[in-house]
Amino acid sequence: MAVKLTRAPVPDVWWFVLPMAVWVVYTLDHLFDSIKLKGKAISARHQFHYLHAKILTIAVFCFGILTLTMSILYFQKQVILFSLALAGLVVVYFAAINILPDKWRMLIPKELVIAVVYVTGIWFVPLWLSTQPISGHLIIILLLLIMLVWSEGAIASWFEYHDDVHDGNHSFATTFGLIRGKSIILVVLISVLIFLPALSFLSHQPAIKYGVILLLTIDLGLLAILLLPGYFSRNSRYRMIGESLFFIPSLMVLF
Repeated sequence: MAVKLTRAPVPDVWWFVLPMAVWVVYTLDHLFDSIKLKGKAISARHQFHYLHAKILTIAVFCFGILTLTMSILYFQKQVILFSLALAGLVVVYFAAINILPDKWRMLIPKELVIAVVYVTGIWFVPLWLSTQPISGHLIIILLLLIMLVWSEGAIASWFEYHDDVHDGNHSFATTFGLIRGKSIILVVLISVLIFLPALSFLSHQPAIKYGVILLLTIDLGLLAILLLPGYFSRNSRYRMIGESLFFIPSLMVLF
């Protein structure tokens, strides 16, 4: 979606660097949590990362070095500097959630930080290499996408509320509670549901209209997960399906 909407001539290597970088950050997050709990976590995801911490750490190191090397070899200097700055932000984030006392850690909006880093990491290179001016409609798409990514993380924290309380992890749900947390997520998703059709109506670009349809699909999928907890709580469907929804923007290649 990012490449199609910006019409950016991204280098072929970007398609390899991007998923590797996302996987490295995602895995590091779970490794830190699982190691901190020393195998006492009741979350199956954290148990898996704890049991396979050695091989996963080696894989993270190798893919991290490969990502850095490919970036240095193929990307412009400005892109590399921004990527290093973003990586520095991720390091600061990991240090903060693992070193700061509980009373300070609970103030860090974990799901929002992850959403901003995720969207920024995906969109920066296409935006930088874009062959057209950045329109207001494109900025709105970015903001709505951040809201959707945040919503997925917040929904996951809502389903994992009891696990996080048991493990001593801070999340959106442990901060706001189950009832108020669900209400906030609903307000965000319904707001996105209102803004997306309005954006499609105001924009005359076919690519924006197609992108709106894909984001609406994500939004409706997240709403279904939140409103049908009985079904999606089985076998962690909420996480598997919720994260899979964000492959939908890749359908822009058909446009």
